[in-house]
Amino acid sequence: MPAGEYSIELLTQTNAAAGTLAIEVQQGVFRWSHLLIAAVALSLLPLLVGAMWVSFETKRWQDSDYSPYGSSDDDDDED
Repeated sequence: MPAGEYSIELLTQTNAAAGTLAIEVQQGVFRWSHLLIAAVALSLLPLLVGAMWVSFETKRWQDSDYSPYGSSDDDDDED
């Protein structure tokens, strides 16, 4: 809608005496919260895939002597 002055009808229920109510509507206001929510939502899938990949690689290499992730029984093989 083009900029301009418009009228709107608001029906309210209150016990207070009738008075004047001023409302201001702004367009094009940047909301940081929307950016933050979008960034979190877009990063969830890559984080999940990365965690699954690390889990898979750790399990895949767990019985190898050449595991890049280390092994809990390295001290037992030195004897």
